[in-house]
Parts: sequence; C-alpha cells; structure tokens
Amino acid sequence: MNASATRAAEVAHAMSQCMNLLFLFAAPRVFASVRSASPESLASATETLRAFVRTAEGIRARSGSVSGDVRRVVEAATLVEEICDALPGGAPIEEELPPAVVEPARRTLAVLGFPGPREGWDEFEGFFVPTPPMPKA
Repeated sequence: MNASATRAAEVAHAMSQCMNLLFLFAAPRVFASVRSASPESLASATETLRAFVRTAEGIRARSGSVSGDVRRVVEAATLVEEICDALPGGAPIEEELPPAVVEPARRTLAVLGFPGPREGWDEFEGFFVPTPPMPKA
C-alpha cells in the first residue's frame, strides 16, 4: 500500500474509532438504553475517547497540511477533548448526560459527516438492524 493510501486508511479508522460512543452521548434514548442494559460498557468511555484524541494528534503530526479529512479529524479531536473534560467522574453513569457532553458529541458527529437523524437526536432510538430470517427446517 502506498503512503497516500496508508494515510487515508489511518484517517478513516480514526474517524470511525469513537463514533459508537458519540452516538450514545448524542442520543439520550440510546444512552439510557445502554446504561440500563450494560453500564459496565461505559466504564472505559473516557479512555476510548482519549485514544481517539491521541490518534488524531499523530495524524496531524504526520500530515503535511491540515485539510480535508485530516482537518475533520483534528476538529473532531478538539470536540472530543471537551467531552472528556465534561464527563462526570470520568465515566458516564448519571441519569442524564450534561449538555457539555451531549452538544459536543452532536457537533463532532456532524464534523465527521453525520448531521443527525431525521427525527432529531432527542427522539433517536438507534439504528434499525433487521433480524435475519430463520432458516427453514
């Protein structure tokens, strides 16, 4: 793989790395569902987000210019740092996340190319995943 393709793959990986957490934080109903079903899955949220920030810093340091996808990753990392600083106690376990977590999560997703669901973040309950048909016996 040439250097350009390697860099593009690194940027794509960095952009997708923490999006699951951002969706949780941006959508109160999704967050409540995950928090009640498996609160332990949120214990490492801050570390996952900080790993994204470190990855973005590395991308920025190796890039000749900050444009296109690299600019988006750097901008997203700045917003993710805000989220890390605002997380209550380092792990989101409260009934509701503070706006200082929710709003930057929504802005970060917009920077990464997802402006929000049609029904709005407050009504969003997650993506529909169809159940595969059962095999016929």
